[in-house]
Amino acid sequence: MGHCPVVIACGLGYTYGMRILLVLDPPAQPDAAALWLKRCAEAELPSLVSLPAIDPMARALAAGFEAHAPGEAGYVVLARAGSGRLSEADFEQLGLGDKVRRLEPVEDPAVEAAIAEGAQHLERGDLARAHQSYFFADSLLASEHSPRRAEVLVCLASIEADRGEKAQAASLLDRALAIFPDHQTALRRRIELARSAADGATAAALRRRLLARAETDDERAELLWSIADESLHATAEALQQALELRPREPRLLERLQASLEAAGRWREAVDAKVALTETIQSPRDRARSFTAAAGMCARRTEDVARAVALYEAAIADDPSTPGAFEAIEAVLLKNADWLGVAQAYERQLERLAGRGQSLAECALLDKLAGVHVERLKDVHSAILTLDRLIVLDPENVEARARLASLLEQTDAPELAARCLANAATWGPTRPATFRELHRIATGLGDLDRSYAACAVLVHLGEAEQAEQEVYRRFAPETTSRPQAALTPSGWTELHVADHDVVVSNIVHAIAPAAIALRLDQLRAAKMLPDLGQVERHEVDKSTLTAVRTVGWVCAVLGLPVPAVYAQPEDLPGGIVALPLQAPTALLGKSLLSGRSVPELAFTIARSLTAQQLTARLLTFYPSAPEFKALVLAAIAQVLPSSLSSSGLALHDALAAKLGPAERGRLGDAVQALQARDGRFDLSAWTRSVEMAACRAGLLACGDITAAARMLAVDGRTVGGLSAARRVRDLIPFSVSEKYAAARRAIGIGVTE
Repeated sequence: MGHCPVVIACGLGYTYGMRILLVLDPPAQPDAAALWLKRCAEAELPSLVSLPAIDPMARALAAGFEAHAPGEAGYVVLARAGSGRLSEADFEQLGLGDKVRRLEPVEDPAVEAAIAEGAQHLERGDLARAHQSYFFADSLLASEHSPRRAEVLVCLASIEADRGEKAQAASLLDRALAIFPDHQTALRRRIELARSAADGATAAALRRRLLARAETDDERAELLWSIADESLHATAEALQQALELRPREPRLLERLQASLEAAGRWREAVDAKVALTETIQSPRDRARSFTAAAGMCARRTEDVARAVALYEAAIADDPSTPGAFEAIEAVLLKNADWLGVAQAYERQLERLAGRGQSLAECALLDKLAGVHVERLKDVHSAILTLDRLIVLDPENVEARARLASLLEQTDAPELAARCLANAATWGPTRPATFRELHRIATGLGDLDRSYAACAVLVHLGEAEQAEQEVYRRFAPETTSRPQAALTPSGWTELHVADHDVVVSNIVHAIAPAAIALRLDQLRAAKMLPDLGQVERHEVDKSTLTAVRTVGWVCAVLGLPVPAVYAQPEDLPGGIVALPLQAPTALLGKSLLSGRSVPELAFTIARSLTAQQLTARLLTFYPSAPEFKALVLAAIAQVLPSSLSSSGLALHDALAAKLGPAERGRLGDAVQALQARDGRFDLSAWTRSVEMAACRAGLLACGDITAAARMLAVDGRTVGGLSAARRVRDLIPFSVSEKYAAARRAIGIGVTE
């Protein structure tokens, strides 16, 4: 304490055979204080005790020694009053009870006055003067080990803490607790300082002292909880210090993460988990660990941005990490971070690009479009997103319908109508497509497109009353005079997308020679059709509606008018092209009566168009094997080919019929075939011709319901195409821009 000590030793009375044991605060011993005292006595060893010279008790002890009668045998025990270490029972146990002299502290009024002044200054908030008073009291009590000395130290500590001198405050509280270990205020304040200094070990140890004084189970439970908490903090601090010495040590990081989780320090636990994850070498395992860290971050810290970043890190290591992106999505949706959701979708789309996961990309684009429209109110971005979706998934009719709706919202009804017409290609039986198309076309004043959409609804059986009225108003009942014939470019528009033009060029190049060859064969076999018993009709003079319709169809489509014959017997499909030198059509019973003009127009136009597109070759070579043999023989005229004996005979016979101009066109067509890959599919070509023929029939009749009825009645398949399959092609064609443009060009479109 800064004072010079006086050493008082029991050796003072040895001359007279007297032994003195001076007991104030016995030193810390593993045994009870009484046993220590007993050992000292039995060993005849004096105990040396040092006391400051200014201590009033030291003066009293000195006076006691002088007053003791010399020569008295035995022990004299001088014990400090209130030491709390040795009780009267301890001395009685040693048989020293009658020899104990209790020395009371000397009362000092200056101490009490200093303490009172300090309290008054502290109450007024005068920390400087309060500190001065308490410091003076402490100097007067320098050698006293009593509760009041501890209280003075606690007051000084409180003043130092208020001044921000926490280290000095802690030191004062430690001294107070050394004097009075169970001082409640000192304990609690020292715990607070330990916690503020992140000294969990000290805080936990001090709480154990409070635990011994707890009076209720609730208080004990709360203290035990605090002790556990402080211990966890201490563990975490120790592990963090260890990591400063051994950074990135997985074992230390694992234990640190566990201790931080147990302490509820979730942000720091996430930090530890991330640090541990970064030590993992395998990308797959690292991705899983990042996912776990992200999940902890999302659940425990609600730090959405960081959770998303950790999930992103997982996906960067392994894009196939199960549930990683779904977790990102869930976190962002839960927090209604719609811009973040959109950005996450875009990043995931970038990752999926080129990985063959089109289904996942389509699902994301669909969601992204919804977020743009419903949450971000960004119609322009939604349109671009749906456009991307349709490119990736052309058959997505719902996406096309949504795109049309958005286009209409942006004052682009023409584009919306085009979008719906394209949607009809992939969903020809979806009524909503045609209902919306009718509404938009009506707004645009496009009556022809409006009527076409209503006609489809009537065919589907989905037309409402207003739509039925539109259909009844504009559905044709008879033929109208065309303003012009279908142009060559118009004929091109009738073809389906996969029509093989090269095969068509080969067919048209060899048609005159091949037909001449077959006519020779039929004459030789006397198998040419005999029309002697069949009546011929002139299209411009006949009273038969079917015959006159032949002339009208040829005028509309720009076809040469064939010779027309009629017979009262039934024919397949009601009309047959005859294998004769000049184009010839034979009409059967089913077309001569009982059919409406639109039905006649469809059937006749379909038949004549098929003749035009196949250059009549299928009339002379109707079976697939012989038609294929003919085409192979034609190709062999230009390219060396391996043919069967019958194929060689056909090759030579055809070669004899080919003229120079035909041979030149054939050479060009075969070279084009060779330039692409040399392969061709005659069945697919035949199907495309049938599709185009049906489209020409629809163009001529102007009524999808009439076309569908006639295909159903016909019942024949062509190239494997059923009636239903052909109608599914005609429905979207009937509302297409190609069809509308052709009708306008011919002059048969609906007008007011």
